[in-house]
Amino acid sequence: TAPDTRMLLAPVLAALAADSGRGAVAGCVYSPPIPNHYIMTCAADHCTPHPTLEAATAVCDGDASCVGVTEEPPNFSCRSGVLTVSPPTVNQTSWAIVNTTACGHNPTPQPPPTSPTPPPPTPSALKRAPFPLPSHTAASGPVVQLGPSVTIDVGPQCAGTCASIVARYTSMLTIKSSANPTPPSTGCPGTIASITVSVATFDDGLNQSTDESYTLRVNGVNVSITAGSIYGMRHALESFSQLVGDANTPATGLGGGSYGSCGPSGWLEASQITISDAPVYSYRGLMIDTGRHFISVPKIQHILDGLAMLKLNVLHWHMVDAESFAFKGNAFPELTNSAFARMAVYSVADVKQIVSYAKERGIQVIPEFDVPGHGAWRAIPSLNLSVCPTVLNVTSDAAFDFLGKFFRDVVDIFVEAPYLFLGGDEVNYHCFDQEPSVAAWMKTHCADLGCCSNGTTCSLQMLDYFWKRFAKEVVPQFARKVPIGVWLADPGNTARGWNPPSLDALPGDTLFNVYQSMQTAVAPLAANRTTVVSVAGSQWYLDYKPDFSTVWKVRPCDQLGCADHPASYRNHLLGGEVCMWGTATDGNPMMIDLDAFAGGAAAVAERLWSDPPPGADIAAEATAAEARYHSHLCHWSIWGVATYQRAPGGSLSVQEIPVQTASCPSQWSQVPV
Repeated sequence: TAPDTRMLLAPVLAALAADSGRGAVAGCVYSPPIPNHYIMTCAADHCTPHPTLEAATAVCDGDASCVGVTEEPPNFSCRSGVLTVSPPTVNQTSWAIVNTTACGHNPTPQPPPTSPTPPPPTPSALKRAPFPLPSHTAASGPVVQLGPSVTIDVGPQCAGTCASIVARYTSMLTIKSSANPTPPSTGCPGTIASITVSVATFDDGLNQSTDESYTLRVNGVNVSITAGSIYGMRHALESFSQLVGDANTPATGLGGGSYGSCGPSGWLEASQITISDAPVYSYRGLMIDTGRHFISVPKIQHILDGLAMLKLNVLHWHMVDAESFAFKGNAFPELTNSAFARMAVYSVADVKQIVSYAKERGIQVIPEFDVPGHGAWRAIPSLNLSVCPTVLNVTSDAAFDFLGKFFRDVVDIFVEAPYLFLGGDEVNYHCFDQEPSVAAWMKTHCADLGCCSNGTTCSLQMLDYFWKRFAKEVVPQFARKVPIGVWLADPGNTARGWNPPSLDALPGDTLFNVYQSMQTAVAPLAANRTTVVSVAGSQWYLDYKPDFSTVWKVRPCDQLGCADHPASYRNHLLGGEVCMWGTATDGNPMMIDLDAFAGGAAAVAERLWSDPPPGADIAAEATAAEARYHSHLCHWSIWGVATYQRAPGGSLSVQEIPVQTASCPSQWSQVPV
């Protein structure tokens, strides 16, 4: 708002309103004058519209008057009386009240404000808005340039993770402005020298309750950020750095001005920008699978860079599987005997390095170790069933003693993980019948299992038994209190012998990840259980090579009917993730960038950050979102991510080609890690 300007106009509007005797006309919007524009008044029924005077820049008080602004000398007339206009002076910083005697009013002149507040930006679509799309953006005014050495001023409390975030974005902005001359060429509208940041808390704790909101304001050459946390600050800096243009940006700004008048890069397309932003969902993730394809530490860091640029905040790390146990903890190092190779193993130091790297980018790392299925524990055969070596012997006291010691060590290593993911899926319950010792045990304990009346087997009850015993004997041994997470399959897959556990068999704070049909999420949500979704098939499973539009159009809350259950569904649906299973994606950086960042992860990032309003044209919004994502190719390249775009007419799995980035400024290089 601009209170000083409104104060100046108040006498004019009041007098005109009194003369008309009527209230304000619906639909008229007041926009404060823009410096170096003209202001005029006359009787509304005698106004000849000026070509550059749009409805959004006029105010009507009653039917008899209007006040407006325009960029050019007004070709404007009153058909009765004479219109008097007060033109701006050179470098004018305040407005003089227009002489309104032509309309029968002569208000007492008011002194100009000593420190005028610039007008707020009016809602307008930036030609290249940030990705993911912010909650609210308003922009106006001519272009403004980034200075050659922008500083980010947060204050002395900014240390540790906060300082690392500031250092990375200082490097990013320095790279983006490096092609510009110093000092700027004649005719430049001014340069941004610093960004002032105010953070509500410098606590670097990161979980689903972390405040990721921020407000970013560009006011000419002054830039300020207000954020709920250092991670909200990080998101604001990412949005701001995306606003800084390059050779691929439009030639002119929203309010005029040419990018070419100062240098080839480092431009903002508007000098008045306000972005108020916060994610719709608190859990926005990507799952990687190193149990089937080993991914080196640098390549995992590369993935984290890609997640950060998209404001994704969870790396779900499926660390081990039947094919390889690649985690060498402190408790049972012999488990790595079943790794791909001696060198294809993550040490405790590797894990801590990845977790620290992720935290500096606002990303939580959630480790996954599958129990009681998937065969990850084959290096210690005595833990498993003999007839089904991919399934733990859930009746064995030794197995539970092992799990307690192993997971106590894991929780101690992943000291800040918000969840410990334990899989729990794809356990063939027929295996319990086929193992003689377990079959005998089930008969002996059928009363405890509640299945004596079944007559033949209690195998369907064994998964519930396992989770209840795990909660009673293993969870209390964790080095700290941390909720567990499990996959939640569709019920009734008798062909494979899969059946999900009962919700009540797991602790009340368990995270359920629905990975097959979206509607399977209804049961945990209706029971007020914490839920995320990673719908399979051609939607959010990247091994199916889904295209951007297909992934983007998946709207969890809309499809689950959150509007009909606002208290339970929306409060317990934390978000979702895309899955990059190692069966179809290896550790090749090009494959990672193609599978994750050319479509699936990018589309989900926007879907979980911002959601179109009811009634939106989803098909059109999806097309616009993909175009906006690809408009930032040069920006992504600075983070070291090579994005790809499908060739015209290409299928979903072939003919993908790298987008040419030769037009990116040659001075732009990758930000040092």
